[in-house]
Amino acid sequence: MISRKRSTGIASLASLLVAGVVGVPAAHAQDSAPPAAGSEATAPADPNAPPPAAPAYTPTVQQPGAPAPYKPVLLMPFIGVNSVQNSNSGTGVGFRIGGMGGARINEMVSANFELLFDDINISNVPSGIDAGEYFIQAAVAPLVHVPVTPAAELVVGPKAGGFYSHASLSYLTVSETTSIEGWLVGANLGAFFRVSDALSVGGLFNFDYLRAESCSASMGMCTTTGDGLKMISFTGAVQF
Repeated sequence: MISRKRSTGIASLASLLVAGVVGVPAAHAQDSAPPAAGSEATAPADPNAPPPAAPAYTPTVQQPGAPAPYKPVLLMPFIGVNSVQNSNSGTGVGFRIGGMGGARINEMVSANFELLFDDINISNVPSGIDAGEYFIQAAVAPLVHVPVTPAAELVVGPKAGGFYSHASLSYLTVSETTSIEGWLVGANLGAFFRVSDALSVGGLFNFDYLRAESCSASMGMCTTTGDGLKMISFTGAVQF
């Protein structure tokens, strides 16, 4: 009886030892298994890894087509042709050159002074006779600047001032000159297109009404009439 009980105890102890030996490797295997997907465990940072790159700088780009800021000073030279519109004037297409200069009061208004020279083309002059006439105008000519697009504008405005005219006539040994002075009123209308922040190109259409008030002649006497001179012109212009 004692021998059978001892054999039974020894067998039970051996079974426990075998189960312990088998369970230890399984526990180690479970501990060393990688974390399941979705686990919050993170890998340690590599001390030799380069620092994260700084965010790229994007410069501010001005939107194209924005209107250029107006400049405080306006300069506008022009050159073109003129035409006297009085009936039976005996003139053809003449030459005009001049310019405006002034200051911009604000974005839409400029106060300007206009100075120009008109060479009158006298037609149908008989052979052997030399005739010529020119006008010099000086006037106040404000302009209203109306933007149509960011790169284009219309200009319009009145003008008022005075003029001086000189006419000459020579035949053989005879020569005569006449000088006339008076006042003028008129208007300017034009369009300009910006090619840079400093320059615009365009054209001007102009109407002038000139009224003589006094005259003088080198030979004899001269008188002024009640009829004024009506003149139109078209010029190419640049605006600084």
